[in-house]
Amino acid sequence: MDGAPLFLAGVQEELAPYRKAAKHAHILAAEYHGNVEHASLDTLAQAAAAAAVREYREASERALDSLPEIAQKITGDPEEVLQAAQAGRVRQIFVAEGAHMARANVAGIYLGEDMINAAVVEGLRTGADIFSLPGNEIKGVGPIAAVLRF
Repeated sequence: MDGAPLFLAGVQEELAPYRKAAKHAHILAAEYHGNVEHASLDTLAQAAAAAAVREYREASERALDSLPEIAQKITGDPEEVLQAAQAGRVRQIFVAEGAHMARANVAGIYLGEDMINAAVVEGLRTGADIFSLPGNEIKGVGPIAAVLRF
């Protein structure tokens, strides 16, 4: 699959030269060390999933750490995030995993839909990068924050 992350599994001495010579754009940092012929598919799948989640969390934290540098381009108002996402004006959305905000009617489209969920759906539809963070709120921001394109 083009652009999909690659999880390396095998004998450690063989993985380092492969990593060095590989042309693949996105190789996960974590690896499974051992003879893959003796590992179950479930074991490899769990290791790959854990590596992907760990890398995703690290990318989320790095992106979140950069927010103070671009404070003028950030909004934390859920309705504003949704409207900007619908218009394709959102570059990144940060959402707290436990966040919910019911709204009866948002922009005439999401009748009874959770506004946070609607904003994420619209962000995905219009090409925004989505980062989910543990908890009910993003420290100092609220349940959702967006970096606007313009």
